[in-house]
Amino acid sequence: MEEALRLARIEEEPIKGVALGKGFHLYEQRNQWVNWDGDTDVVSRSQMAIQLSLNDAEQRAEHFRLQGTKFVIDEIPIVCLRATSGSIIVAELFSEAPFLGYLKHSPLDPQHTMVGRLVWALPPSKWRVVFPAEASVLLTPLDGTFYSRASSPGKGKSHLGWSLKARGINQEGIRKFIADIKALMFNEHDA
Repeated sequence: MEEALRLARIEEEPIKGVALGKGFHLYEQRNQWVNWDGDTDVVSRSQMAIQLSLNDAEQRAEHFRLQGTKFVIDEIPIVCLRATSGSIIVAELFSEAPFLGYLKHSPLDPQHTMVGRLVWALPPSKWRVVFPAEASVLLTPLDGTFYSRASSPGKGKSHLGWSLKARGINQEGIRKFIADIKALMFNEHDA
């Protein structure tokens, strides 16, 4: 409830800044029956939770570790909208081209200088997540590379092992979104 109130408060405030960073989407995979014939398939389950550091994502996986569960940590680009009382993190999960729908959407207009109006003006996406963070949240900077990490069980009670696989992420949509917000903020300050 407290998080929902904080989110609502931040949404009513003007955008003070915007930043692009890297988030870490942790989700689990399990074998699950897919029909009455006994066939199974790997099913991904996301709590739509994004961690802001790789260490936090790995620690969360360790905390929820159960026999038979495989975790995946996908590195994804995230947008941080800063306001006076906090920040809002916006991301699109399970996408190789996050915010690509934004490129086909009409450009932002001057009424989108409030955090909430901007976030909810985005084209709909099944896997968009929005959550509040501290105003001074530290973001992992983008370095142009993204990885997907898959867990493997450690021996005994040792920590999970992780294998890396490079991901190709098209950043065109998210970078256009950031550029448009900055232009909107610049025009707002000149008005």
